[in-house]
Amino acid sequence: MKTQLILLILFLSIVSCKQVEENNKSNLVLLKDLREVKPVNIDSINILFDDLYRYYKNYNQKSNLEKNYPELISRIKVLKDSADIKIYDDLIRLIELHSIRKKYSDKETDSLNKKLINIIFNKDQIKEIRELYNSSFYIDSSKSTNSNMKSLVNRYNRINFYFRKQYYFRDSLMPKFWELCPLYYDLLTKIKTDILPREDSIKKELLNQKSDIIENYKFINSIIHSSNDTLTPSFLKTFSPIFEKINGRYGIYNMNTDYYGDKLIFDKSDIPKRIKNNNYPLFEYAQDSSIINYPDSIKIYAYSSKSRVEVEPTAFGYYPEECIGSYYIFPMKPLDKVEERLLFSSVYKIDLEFNSFAVIDSIINTQYSNICSDCPSGLSNQKTFAKLKGFDNIFFTVTANDKVDDTDTYIRAIYYVSKNDIINLYMNEYDAFGCSCL
Repeated sequence: MKTQLILLILFLSIVSCKQVEENNKSNLVLLKDLREVKPVNIDSINILFDDLYRYYKNYNQKSNLEKNYPELISRIKVLKDSADIKIYDDLIRLIELHSIRKKYSDKETDSLNKKLINIIFNKDQIKEIRELYNSSFYIDSSKSTNSNMKSLVNRYNRINFYFRKQYYFRDSLMPKFWELCPLYYDLLTKIKTDILPREDSIKKELLNQKSDIIENYKFINSIIHSSNDTLTPSFLKTFSPIFEKINGRYGIYNMNTDYYGDKLIFDKSDIPKRIKNNNYPLFEYAQDSSIINYPDSIKIYAYSSKSRVEVEPTAFGYYPEECIGSYYIFPMKPLDKVEERLLFSSVYKIDLEFNSFAVIDSIINTQYSNICSDCPSGLSNQKTFAKLKGFDNIFFTVTANDKVDDTDTYIRAIYYVSKNDIINLYMNEYDAFGCSCL
C-alpha cells in the first residue's frame, strides 16, 4: 500500500495512548496556511516518506534509518537546490530527529509535523478530515435501505481516502471504520433478504420460459437446479471456471477442496499417499493421470470470449497452497490452436452471442461497493463477454483484464440483468493475492 505521508505517523507510535488521543484531536484543528510562494515537489516528498517508513521498519534487515540517512538527505538537498524552500530544511530536521534518537524531541517533532501538514495538505482537506472525525453514523429510518447504503458507502470512501493516503490521520480515523462497517453489513443483509422473493420469482420465470435453442434452455435449467449439487465432479458440471495454465495446460478449476464430488476423486487417487511422503516438496503441484474416466458419449466444451471448443480432461490435479487456498484442477489435453484464453467449461453445447455490453457492465459493477473488506476483490471490475441466445437477460462476465492487477481476484459469473433486477445465477472467484496470509 502506497502512502503519501507515512513518516508522520512515527510520532504517534512513540507516545503514550493518552498522548496519541490528545494529538489526534489537535491534529484535526484547522491550522493557518503556511504555504510558501515557491512550489513544493509533493510527489518526490511522498516517495521520501515511503522510503523513510520502510527504512524505519526494517531494522532487522539491516536497512535501517541510520544506514540510509545520508542517502535520504542527499535526495532532499537536490530538491532544495531546485527550489530553495525552507520546508526542505524542516524535512531534513524531522528525519534527523527520528534517525538520531538521543537528540529526539517530542515538542520539536510535533511542531515540524504541523508545518508539513500545512504544506502538503490544503485547508479544505484538513477541514474535511475534521468533519469526518466528528461525524457519527446511523441508519436513518425515514430513508430507504438503498439510500442509507449509498450514504454509508460515500462516507466510507471519503474516510478511506484519507486513511490510505494521509497516514498522519490514520489513528484518528480508524475508529470511524469500526462505527460504519457493522451498519454496512446490517444493511447488506437486509438488502439480500428483501430481494430473495424476487430472485425466486425470476428463477421460476426462467424455468417456464421456452426457447427454440433446447441446449440453452437445459443449461439455464441446470444452473438453477444444481446450485446445491455436491456430487458431480467439477469437469462434468454445468459451469466450471477455467482460470490459469498449469504445466502449460489449461485446466478446469475448483477452489473448494471440501467439495465432495472432487474430494472423492482426490481420496481415490494416489496424490494423498504421495503428499504424506516426507520427501514430497511443500506446495508442489501433483496430479494423477489414471483416475479420470468418463463415458465416450459425454463431451466437454470450453468457451473463450469469442468461440467454443471441445476439450478433454486428461488428469486430476491438486495444489496445496496456504495463502491463496488449495485447489483441485482437471488439466486438459493441449489444443492445436487457442486464439483467446479459455474462460469456462460446460457439458452443454450452448450458443452464445459473443460481445461486450458496456451498459450491463456498469449496472453489475455498481451494485458492488467493495467496502469494509480486508481483501481485494474483482467484484466491481467485471466485464461482459457474452449473452445467452434465446434469453434476453442472461449475461456472462469475467474480471476485466486491465483490472486484474488491482483486484487480485479472477471471476467467472452469470447474471440475470433487466431494467429493475440484477440476479447472480452463478459465481466463482480465484484469489491470486493470497488474502488468508494478510
